[in-house]
This record gives sequence, C-alpha cells and structure tokens, in this order.
Amino acid sequence: MTADGVTRAGPTDPGHDEAQAVSTVYQVLAQHWAHAEQIRWTLLYIYSMASTILLLAWAAMFTAASGAGKRIVLLTLAAAGFLVTLLWLVLQIRANGFVHMYESAALEAERQLAPSFPGSFQHSQRYRNSFGWIKKNLGTRRVAPIVLGIFAILYLVLFGVSYAS
Repeated sequence: MTADGVTRAGPTDPGHDEAQAVSTVYQVLAQHWAHAEQIRWTLLYIYSMASTILLLAWAAMFTAASGAGKRIVLLTLAAAGFLVTLLWLVLQIRANGFVHMYESAALEAERQLAPSFPGSFQHSQRYRNSFGWIKKNLGTRRVAPIVLGIFAILYLVLFGVSYAS
C-alpha cells in the first residue's frame, strides 16, 4: 500500500512498465511477422496451382483441339493467366510490405528491449546479410515477384503463339 492508500499490483517503476509494454508489443510483432511470412508463401503456392491449371489447359487445347474455337480458347487461357499473374503480383507486393513492416518494427523493439544483446530478428538479419550479393538480389522479397514476372512473360508468349495458331 502506498502513502495515498492505494494498493498497487506490481512494481511502481515506470521504466518497468515501459519495458513490459515493449516486450508485449515485441511478442505480438513476432506473431504477426510469422503470420505475414506464411501468407506470403501461401500466396505463391496458390498462384502456382492456379497457374499450373491454366498452363495445362492451354497445352491440352493446343495439342488436342481443332476447329474455329481453338484460337479463342487459347487466347482466353493465355489472357486469363496474364491477368491472374498481374493480380497475384499486386497481392505479393502487398504481402511483402507487411512482412517488411513487422520485421522493421520487431528489430526496433529488440533494440529497445536489450540494446547490447541481439534478439532473433537481429540474428536473422545478420545471417541473411552474410550472403552478400545473393541476399541483396535474390532475397525472399524479390523471389516471388521475379517468379511472377517470368510467368507474365510466359503468358504473353503463349498469347502470341495462340494468336498465330
């Protein structure tokens, strides 16, 4: 009990309350980062499945079908694949932004919690940075957009082949 007659639960040191708040925020940020990372890769897996279906349908129509409607179906499949790729690229860039945002906030929280002791986000960052050129040019933030860009080019080529057939 304090001099004013109020019983306080826990330490009265304001620095302790701030450290506890930062610790709680850090835990939440780590959970959000893990969730955002999972969503980022789930988006790529779902895109891969959808794109595979469109590519297989295009290949089946190209090799087996004949007649006047073949060109229309092939053009439609190639255009649909290209549009789906553009949509997924936007979603992937958005997901990458969330991962980066939570990672940056967690790094800042680690610096506030223990400035002289690196946390798991700082260790991960040091490990990734040890790869030098590979990390800079082929990090996970770039892999998915690069893959989607390759598929977009593929669908444009298929559109050209469809138009010529």
